[in-house]
Amino acid sequence: MTKSQDAWVLLNNQEQIARNYTTIMTDTLNLEALTTDAYIKLQRLDKTLVRTPDYMGLAYFWHHDFRFHLRDASYAKRRKIHNQWLKQGIDFDHPCDAAWNIVRKITGLN
Repeated sequence: MTKSQDAWVLLNNQEQIARNYTTIMTDTLNLEALTTDAYIKLQRLDKTLVRTPDYMGLAYFWHHDFRFHLRDASYAKRRKIHNQWLKQGIDFDHPCDAAWNIVRKITGLN
């Protein structure tokens, strides 16, 4: 095989992997269908992912002051807030105006 053929095969494989990854990312998980033990394990795993881009939205990551705004937020909204705080370098342990603004914007709550 020539170098250009090798490059084409490599590129084609990378594109296929990217398509497969995208397909995987669109799958959903019905958390209500999990056993209690499975949910607890998943939540414990997510707790280790707080402050990383891999956070899934299950575990609590916020300061006590945000409890009323975030405990009933959807997993998707929690993840958006978490990722915005992470991106902006907001300290998760100390409430600030920037953190509150993100929470209000994403949840629509005041």
